[in-house]
Formats: sequence, C-alpha cells, structure tokens
Amino acid sequence: MKLAGLFFCASIAAAFPLTLQNSLDVKLERQGNSQIKATVTNFAGSGLNILKHGSIFDNKPVEKARVYSTSKLSMVYPNLNNLNQDSFVAIGAGESIEEIFDVAEFHNLASGGSFTIWTDGVFQYAPEGTTNITGSIPFKSNSLKAEIDGAEASSIFKASVARRAKVASSCSSKTNLPSALSSCKSIAQKASTAAKSGGSKLTEYFKSDSSSVRSTVANVFDKVASECGSTTGGNIIVECNDVSNFCEGNIAYADTVISTVVFCPYWYTMATSGGCHVDTQAGIVIHEFTHIPSVKGTDDYGAYGYEAVRALTAAQNLNHADTYHMYSNAINVGC
Repeated sequence: MKLAGLFFCASIAAAFPLTLQNSLDVKLERQGNSQIKATVTNFAGSGLNILKHGSIFDNKPVEKARVYSTSKLSMVYPNLNNLNQDSFVAIGAGESIEEIFDVAEFHNLASGGSFTIWTDGVFQYAPEGTTNITGSIPFKSNSLKAEIDGAEASSIFKASVARRAKVASSCSSKTNLPSALSSCKSIAQKASTAAKSGGSKLTEYFKSDSSSVRSTVANVFDKVASECGSTTGGNIIVECNDVSNFCEGNIAYADTVISTVVFCPYWYTMATSGGCHVDTQAGIVIHEFTHIPSVKGTDDYGAYGYEAVRALTAAQNLNHADTYHMYSNAINVGC
C-alpha cells in the first residue's frame, strides 16, 4: 500500500424504537438527465433531526443513491462526536422535505442508456431540537428506470473527479500511521480466522453464518490484512493531505475511483485501542479500506455504529463498511 491519505469515522450507540421503524418514507423523482429529487416524509408522531452526514442531505458528493452497474466515487465516515444543529436537517411530524442531487457526481454514467436508480439504508436521528443521536430508522425508496445521456453525465462525473484527484506524495511525518496499519493487519487477520469458523458472532453482525457468508467476510478481511501489511506494493493509496476538502466534520474518507483513503486531523487524536464498539485508529482504517473496490467496494447506507449495523438487512450488512469494522472490533476485544 502506498502512503498518501486517510478517511473519517465516528461511533454511535443507539437503537431504533420499533414504533419508528417505518416512519420515514423516501420517494425519488427524476429532475433532468441525472438529477434526482428525493422527498422524505415523516410519519412519526414527533419531529426528528435527521443527520446530514453520509445521507442524501450531505452537501458533499457522497453516495446518495444506488445505480445499477456503475463505478462509484467518494465514501465518507463522519465525526459524530461534536455535532451541532447544522449537522442535522429538521423534519416535523407529518412534514415532507425535499433534496435534489445529481447521481452523476458520484456514479460514472458515461456509457449512457438505461439505469435503475434507488436509495436505501438508515437515517440516524436525534429528537427534534437536539443533537444527541438516539436511533436509526431503516428506509428504502422506490426504484426509477432512467434513460441517461452518457456524454452529459460524463462531464459532471469528470468535473467531480478533477476536484479530488490530486494525490500528495508522502505521509512521512505521521508517526502513528505505521502502528495503526500494523494493528489493522493483526485485527483483520483475527477477524478472518473467526469468520471462517462461523458461529453466533458472525450471525450477530452479518445475520448469517452460511458458508457463502463465511467465505465472503473472510476474503474481505484477508484483503484488508494484505493492504495493511504493505506500505509499497498494495492497491490502496493512503493520503495524508485533505486533497478533496472533505475533512470538515469527518474522520476519514475514501475515493473509490483512484483507490485513495484520506485520514483527517481528528483521526490522529483517536485512541489506538478500546472496548466494545469503540472507534479506534485501526478500526477506521478497516472501515475505509473495505470501501476500495479491490477489497470489497462496500457502501455506508448512512449507518455508523453497532446499533445502526443491527438495523440493516443481511444483504446490506455483507456490503456495509461499518459492519466489517464493528465485527472485527468484537472479535479483537471479545465483545
């Protein structure tokens, strides 16, 4: 792995009340070639503050919708330790709010033609008027069939990539990075060994310990361990400068187009070890590395922390960065 950048993360310990499980409805409508309008309606009996970071309300070009058969761009891990009202979007009981975004900022639609577009995951929320995250509400939108003009969409994607494709050459001054990579390798190796054996812990995080799940999970951790064990010959570039200007409010981020992970200033202040479901430097490395296509190409689904992991479906868990992060933590410290 070539040293060049880092990614951001945060921890949440909150369950979603069953009464809120189906309380947010998301409807997608096409607004042009690759522009999408998302309408979110609150059917809960009270107002909610919805976390913007990593969701369709994030002002950065992160993944806000799934597009069948396309390459992706940047994945972020938000710092949820110092949230304020600007970190949320308020939605009153019975109200709807709209957000317009362009899927071509994140997905390469240059081939043009017919694409299927949808969004799913969880919204992490705080009670109305507060900033203390207390739960995660699963959602899945309708699917759109869209005929996309590839040339027009490509110009948007290329402009987005150009803002982020400047890679610095050295992380030599970051003395704690080698230690974090070494810990990452050790933790990933333990997680791979545990996954191959299956059992209740694998089921707890991935909702299955079938042979296919065991193989998939173990393979991901084997690739993470390999990347963390090489500082010169891997597929992932680690960047120590905020090349995309994404670090504000974040711990780290990954650019999946150029296989680059960026660690933000807050990451360097994080603990090197911790207890169950506690974020550490090595844990964030594992999370971010799984985003890179050569490892797994995982998504975030707007879900960070153990309780958010539990709110996802089995299929989502298998393709979810923080599920791998939380599982490896559990194996490492014995949760």
